[in-house]
Amino acid sequence: MPTKKIDSKEKKVLEKRQSVKRKLSFVLVLAALVLAANAFVSRSQSDVQTVVQELEEEKETQNILGESTKDEKERLERVQKQTRQLAENVTTATEEVVTESKERLEQTISDFVYSSTIQPLINKINGLPDDQQDYIKEAICRPE
Repeated sequence: MPTKKIDSKEKKVLEKRQSVKRKLSFVLVLAALVLAANAFVSRSQSDVQTVVQELEEEKETQNILGESTKDEKERLERVQKQTRQLAENVTTATEEVVTESKERLEQTISDFVYSSTIQPLINKINGLPDDQQDYIKEAICRPE
């Protein structure tokens, strides 16, 4: 069977669709990575909170027995500080990735809308006779 020939317009449309699909796939993968990072951090944070609670319980028990030390308190404070820093770092990185992805997606959508709606309309207008082009320009540019 002979293969169907694809003209240049159809080829451009197919390439644009493939480009949009690739970009959307990239955004989806990026979003999945962000969600996975957030899940990891929240799980790590809950693990650290569990350790902190255990240390606090030990501290209370030791206080009852009178064996509390400054080292345990400092260790607890260090763990809390590291947890806060980790959460802040992940939040900042996530916000940066989301902002960058949002900008790319907005640009992709804008390009897609222009190429799929506005550009064909302009091409159609340019294909009209000159008097009809002038009439359309006057109608569009006329102040209301």
